[in-house]
This record gives sequence, structure tokens and C-alpha cells, in this order.
Amino acid sequence: MSAPPVIADLHTPLTRSHWQPQRHRPVPAISIGDLLRAAAQQRPDGLALLDATVVGAEPRSWTFAELLEHSMDQARWLSTFLEPGENVALWSDNRAEWILGAYGAALAGLTVVTVNPALGPEETAHIVRTSGAAALLVGPPYRGRDLRAIAERLVGELSTLRIVSGLVATAESPRASGDEMPPVAGDALAQIQFTSGSTGRPKAAMIAHSPICAISEWVMAGMGIGPGDVYVNPSPLFHTGGGVIGSLGPLAVGATQVLAAPEPSHLLAMIERYAAAGMTAVPTVLMRMLDELDVAPRDVSSMRVLLTGSMSVPELLVDRAEARFTCSVVVGYGMTELSSNFTLGVPTDPLELRRRTVGRVLPQMEGMIADLGDRLAAPIGVEGEICARGFAVTPGYVGDPDATARLVDADGWLRTGDLGRMDAQGYIEVTGRMSDLIIRGGENIYPREVEAAVLSTGAGCFSAAYVVGVPDGSFGEVPVVAVVPVPGSTAEGQAHARRALATTLARYKQPAQWYLLERPPLRDTSKVDKGAIRAMILDGSLPELLDQHAEPLRGNG
Repeated sequence: MSAPPVIADLHTPLTRSHWQPQRHRPVPAISIGDLLRAAAQQRPDGLALLDATVVGAEPRSWTFAELLEHSMDQARWLSTFLEPGENVALWSDNRAEWILGAYGAALAGLTVVTVNPALGPEETAHIVRTSGAAALLVGPPYRGRDLRAIAERLVGELSTLRIVSGLVATAESPRASGDEMPPVAGDALAQIQFTSGSTGRPKAAMIAHSPICAISEWVMAGMGIGPGDVYVNPSPLFHTGGGVIGSLGPLAVGATQVLAAPEPSHLLAMIERYAAAGMTAVPTVLMRMLDELDVAPRDVSSMRVLLTGSMSVPELLVDRAEARFTCSVVVGYGMTELSSNFTLGVPTDPLELRRRTVGRVLPQMEGMIADLGDRLAAPIGVEGEICARGFAVTPGYVGDPDATARLVDADGWLRTGDLGRMDAQGYIEVTGRMSDLIIRGGENIYPREVEAAVLSTGAGCFSAAYVVGVPDGSFGEVPVVAVVPVPGSTAEGQAHARRALATTLARYKQPAQWYLLERPPLRDTSKVDKGAIRAMILDGSLPELLDQHAEPLRGNG
């Protein structure tokens, strides 16, 4: 008997923007260790993990049985100096040892604290101090910085930090005896992940075992990934995209995870070599892969599905990816505080919905578009704040009850801060972020709408567009745009596309200035850093896209 679909169609269209939880898939009360044991029992000789993070080196591999064995070895080692319930921080770039360390910690009943390897000493100290981590496991030098030496200097400064070590046990490391580990409940904390800190110092979001196990399995199943399939994961393990969906997802469904460096030609080579069926790629990585395919074709015909997502996934990018990979492109939406994905588009959705929306809410979760005034469910198709309620909502931020109260209201609704609309079938379209709102002379402008219009009119000229607000003496602030030109496009064509926007977008929404951007600056999550783009515009680092025929914008029409 086949499993029910991850997202079942509605029998009755919605009358308000309120999605009731679907109960057809129960939430399994399991831990990461349970996933490991089940996979090793069901497919012991199946290929579980390929570490292809070193470009040019032969990937290392583990079967499911070997992955469990090595993870148990890590658990025995960690149990010699940590007690169940303590926190252990992992500070490293992507590599198999990160996964072995994290799985070993899960088996030992420890909570993993993920640390971005790009962080400096003060930022890392903040994470260790806030989380109360007792141990800091570090990888090899990263971008010329000796993480081990930095970590050892922190031991005397941080009261909870007792141990600094490598990611995995060495031959000389002591081990606890026996094969048994303490039972780990599904509602026990699995990870503490820190937010990006775009609105202040990073906050420590707690996420539990059961939600990330369930969501990772549902996302893979919804995409059609199953036993024996190969799934490529280039996403950072210190965030949910890589450490939950890209890593736990293949484990949950018995697929092979190829942990790969996010270098376009390398990713394409891994797809070709291992006949990958699917992968996760944020828009910036996907765009670079498509550019690479244009100049150096690869056989990517094995691909069936590609998952992408971020605040803005251009429709034209979805079209281009579907055509070039000849597979279904699906878009998901989520956040750390929701244990990763909250919504998912699936390959059987109509193309128009996969282009425009982030799909529908995953099982057992409740979704609402809240009216910005009365906070009740908005009418169908009316913009409001995307809100979520249910089992995957974080228990809160470590040591920050005020921030937790701002995030989750008294009725249990998590307020994402993102704007969106819901249609009568429950599909959600993300329209922007409340904090990105540009107010020009009293008129509200949402960057996502302007970016979509720029790319639509500039098809063939621009591969990406990023709209930000800059100060203006007359209107307070005005929108400006930085565009990434398509290789080979002409200055005349780019200028024509700029003029064409005047016929498709209200005058007050049109960018006051246009700038050329060779390559967008990225955060270490591979997401575009709009704050850096704005700074480059303000300090004059970007050249303007000049058009002598364009009219200057005057008035507020």
C-alpha cells in the first residue's frame, strides 16, 4: 500500500487565507538516532554518504551500516566527557566529519549547536556563551584561519566551555564501552541554530528531533526522492537547508547524499557522475550552474527534481532551470524557527503555480495570512503577514524570552515577518519582507514586486535584479535597483529594457537609479546580501546603468 501524498488536494476551496492542519501523515515521535538505525537496518549495504566537498579529490563514501557504526563510535567518544542533555558546538565547513559528529551527538543525547565557520572569535564566543555549550568541536583551518587555535583561546574566557577538540575521535581517543546509548525522545532538543542576525545579534533558536525528522522525510517524499536515489547537497550544514533537508532528508528515505562543494562545474560533474535524481540549490547557486552549463554542457538528464527557495525566486529562473535540466523545479519556504521547511511545491503542481508560489503548507502545520490591521485571516488573495502554528514551531530562543514573545504570540502563531498571499487552494505566494518595505513619499513599495517587473521586461538582458531603498531629500527614500547583466547583452538592449519598465510599473515604484552588478555579494548561507548591495550603492562602488533617453522621475505619480 502506497503512502498518502505529502500534501493532499483540498476538497473545498478556502474562503479565507487560513490553512487547517492536514492530519493524514502523523508526526513520528522519533529521533535522528532512530532514523540512522532504521536506515542501517533496511538498507545496510546501500550507499548513504559521499563526501565530495574537496574539488578534484576522489569522494569518500559510507554505506548506511558504516554510517551508523561510525556515528556510534563518535557517540561513545562524546559520552566520555559529556552528559546527555549537554550542548556541543560544531565549528567547521562542510565535510563528512561534521555529519558524523552531529549524528554521534544525537545518538549520545546531546544537543548540537551549529557555528558558521566564517565567524570570528567574538561572534563564536557569543554563540558558545548564549547556548551554554560545554564542548566546541572544530574543523581544519578555514580560509586561512586556525579555528582550533581560536577555540582554545576561548576556553578560559567562557564559563561553560570545558573541551575543545577535533570534529571526530582519533585512534587514541577514549571510548565508552558497550553499544547502548540513552534513549532520546522525539521532543528532545536536537539542535540550537543561530539566526542570521540581520536585525541585531544572532538569536539561538531551539529545534527538536521529531520536527526535523518528519519535515526532512516529507520534503524528500514530496519531491519524489526515495530509496536508491542520489541527492546532491551543496548547502551549508550549519543551517537547516543543508543540515536538515539536504542531510537528514536522504537519510530518512534511504537515498544517497552527495555532500558537495557549491562550485558550479563541480556540482554539475557530481550530477553527471552519480546520475543524481535531485538536489537543493539556492537561486544564486542555481543561476551560476545554469551559466556554467551554457559554456560547458554536462549530461544532467538524470535529474528529476530540483528544490530551490529564498525570499525571491524569479519566475524566469524557474523557467530557465526547467528547460536546461529538463526536470521539475519546486520552491519551498521556511525558516530556522520553523525547524526548516514550512511549505513545499511538488512536481505534480501546475507549472504556473511552481513558478509563482512556494507551494502549500506541510502536514500537521497550520498556516495563515494575517491581516496587517486586525491580525485575523485575510481574504483570499489579499496580502498580509505569513504566520505559522503547530508542532514545528521553535520552543523559543535560548535565554531571550522577550524575543520569543515577539516571535510567537499568545495564541501560538509564529509571525514570520514575511508578506504573502494565499489562493483558494492554499498555495502561498511570498511578496516581500515587512522590514524591506520602502516608503517613498507615503507610498509603500515592496522590492520583490519591482524586481519581478525588472526581470520580466529585461528578459535576455538581466539575470538578476535587487531593489533596495536609499535616502532621498524629497521623498524620504526611493527605490534603486542593481541588475546583473546576462553575458553578451548589449548596453543598448539594457537601456531599452529600462525604458520598457515605464509601461509595466506604476511611476512611483520605478527605480530612481539603475546600477550594474557583476556578481551579487553572498552571505555564507549562499543567500544574497542586500545590505552589502545597498552599501556598495551608497559608497559609489557600483557603476550606473545610464540611459540618456530615460526621463528623470519627478512627482509622486
